[in-house]
Amino acid sequence: MLWTEKYKPETLADMTGQGKAIREATAWMDSFTSGKAAFISGPAGTGKTLLVETIAKERGLELQRMNASDKRGKDQIEAFSRVARTYSLFGKGKLILIDEMDGISGRDRGAVGAIANLIQKSKFPVFLVGNDYYLQKLTPLRKYAQNIKLSKVPSPSIGKKLKDILKAEGISASETVPGSLARWASGDLRSAIQDLQTISQGKKGITDKDMEILGFRERKAGVYDMLPTIIKSGSLNAGRKAIWDADKPSDEIFWWVETNAHLILGPEDIPDAYELLSRADIFRNRVRRGQNWRFMAYMSDLLASISLHRKHPKHGFIPMQLPDRIMMMGRTKGKRALMKTTFGKMGQHLHCSSRVIKRDYLPYLKLIAKNDRKFSIDGVELEKEELKLIKDF
Repeated sequence: MLWTEKYKPETLADMTGQGKAIREATAWMDSFTSGKAAFISGPAGTGKTLLVETIAKERGLELQRMNASDKRGKDQIEAFSRVARTYSLFGKGKLILIDEMDGISGRDRGAVGAIANLIQKSKFPVFLVGNDYYLQKLTPLRKYAQNIKLSKVPSPSIGKKLKDILKAEGISASETVPGSLARWASGDLRSAIQDLQTISQGKKGITDKDMEILGFRERKAGVYDMLPTIIKSGSLNAGRKAIWDADKPSDEIFWWVETNAHLILGPEDIPDAYELLSRADIFRNRVRRGQNWRFMAYMSDLLASISLHRKHPKHGFIPMQLPDRIMMMGRTKGKRALMKTTFGKMGQHLHCSSRVIKRDYLPYLKLIAKNDRKFSIDGVELEKEELKLIKDF
């Protein structure tokens, strides 16, 4: 039996690392009104479908589901929509789940409209599940659906879940195995459990060496493995390799090092480190502005040489900080995605790029939008949130 099924949560309280999304989903259920849906979005393996299944189980509701990537024709969706309008034989309440919304193709004419119609006519709560709420092809649905976003499961939470499974299975493991698998999974709890079952088959105990069957050594290094190597290793080659093996773009690596160097280095080492960072920043900008990628090697070598100046090390556990710039990008991700779809919609009608819309049209659109409550562009239907984006831009 698959461990992802065997150790599936029985209640919402058992779900790992999704407290905020659970509170939003239960609040939405408690205040459900006909004609509105909840869109459960987020990365793979974070428990999107599981959240809906668990809500139905806890509340004693009959779960009716459809996979949008399989049944995605208008006629199929309309046939399914009958279950959203009729009560079961025993009068039991229902919960409607339409999964894998990302699988709807632009060629499936009428499918999105049929789902919108289902939402409006359903007598029961409707949950849509997909990775990205802001996909352009799903734009017509956003006026009917509230976004509830699941985030990547934190590595410590994944590690604890893996330890609980190992204990339940009576399998011993090296202290580093659960943590390594958790970081390797990059927030995907389902993937971590699958990997753990793979390396545990037929064994009473597992070690780091068992992870080699997963190709563990070939996986990209995570940022929390990369930073100590760059700043503390004392080896130019080790720092250089950590940078090239990392699963982060060059700009992001630079900001991680810039944010955390002063936490890892002693006060006497900081001036030399930030002198090297300032020089690395010069080459980073040359790469970014001129697309001259040969300067990337210079930037990497300057970052990797920071550890050579580490003469007064700090000891003990040092928590890493997320760079402010990356935090800002995370906070504005939804707004930027909405801006992309809104300007893309206008660009299709005006036969120009999103950049031209933003540069040449937006100043005038803002003025019109602020002075005209019924603002619209002929041939382009703007949703409430898109109109607000233009007004507040």
